[in-house]
Order: sequence, then C-alpha cells, then structure tokens
Amino acid sequence: MDARGGLRLTFSGRQPENCEFLAQLVPLAENLHFELSVAYRTGDIAAASGLTWRVSDAASGEALLATGSLSSEDGERRSFRFRTPAAHTLARLALLYRRSPGTTRIEGYITIREVDLRPVLGTS
Repeated sequence: MDARGGLRLTFSGRQPENCEFLAQLVPLAENLHFELSVAYRTGDIAAASGLTWRVSDAASGEALLATGSLSSEDGERRSFRFRTPAAHTLARLALLYRRSPGTTRIEGYITIREVDLRPVLGTS
C-alpha cells in the first residue's frame, strides 16, 4: 500500500524480462465498446519501459487492448477504448511487463490508485 493510497509495486531490475504482475478475469458482454480507465503514478520508470495493461479474450488469448508503456512521475489518469467481439463473454485484464529490446530491466515503482472497466454507453 502506498502512503497516499493505492497499490504500489516495486521493480528491482531482477524480475523476469516477460512477466505478469496482476491479473483478473472479468465478464464482458459481446459486441460492445468498453473503456479501461487507470489512475497511476510511476517513479524512476522510463517512457518506453514495457510496463502495460492488456485486455485479452480469456479463451483464445487474443488481445482486445494493449496500452502503450506506462510512465508518469507526476501521476495521471489514462483511458483506453476497445470493442469486444461476438461470442466474447470473459476477458483477462492484466498488468504486465515485456522488456523492450535494447533496454535494461525496469527498476522503480508504480502506484495504482484506480482501475475501472465499464461499457461505453451510446456507442454502437
């Protein structure tokens, strides 16, 4: 827990080059637009860190959303939209790390203050 609220994950630089830190299965209706909103702050993590959020189909593993690398020393809230395919009912939401080629493994931390996943109303 971070002193200002939120979940804080610290990276030592000794974690695997490809790993998943958090994951949750979430039921989603088919053929709808959704928005993933995340409030976070990082410390000592470069812009092309490889630390991202990913939403994938739980059955096939197909990516529905992959965010860009997360990095914000001042903290920010970012939103990402995606659409679920037909016959899609269960998704996997994950915070993962994939070391970018030519970079060293990340060191530093991320504090996650809020994660919200909801349908976008009025979008067909």
